[in-house]
Amino acid sequence: TSDGLLTLNLPSHWSPRTDLHEKATLQTGNPFREEYLIVLPDLKTEFAGTLQEHAQLTSDGILSNLQGGHRSAARRLQLNGLNAVQYELTGTVDRNKIAYLHTAIETPSAYQQIIAWTLPKRKQKAFEVFAGVLNSATAEAGNSGKPAAVKAYDWNSQNQVAQRVVKEVA
Repeated sequence: TSDGLLTLNLPSHWSPRTDLHEKATLQTGNPFREEYLIVLPDLKTEFAGTLQEHAQLTSDGILSNLQGGHRSAARRLQLNGLNAVQYELTGTVDRNKIAYLHTAIETPSAYQQIIAWTLPKRKQKAFEVFAGVLNSATAEAGNSGKPAAVKAYDWNSQNQVAQRVVKEVA
């Protein structure tokens, strides 16, 4: 990520993007495969809750922008020694169905939201790719870098992102 707090290995078929979310420290994907991923950090000094509370709150934000939205039960994970909470979310944005994989990862100084999405017809294959990326996550030990201040609760921009992405790949 651009803040140096999280490292992910990305598939070679993905490329950097700048149009997915203005506050993301990583924006990447492949419009031909309908695979997208962003990382949004929230400093622990700016969010007093637990990892579970962070994951619940931030996934609530996505869910509130989905028509007919559904969220799976929380899955607790360990990703290379990092605690994580993951949800699958599905719903409709601008008459297009979207499948999200929302993973909140706890690093020493921040909660990192890794939000990946695709269209339901691509979900099985895309979620396998997303899992590979997530399983590569490592935190930078002792990094004193500070991510840009991000408010994790503004999901109107995420809704607009999903609409743009759907229109781009449709």
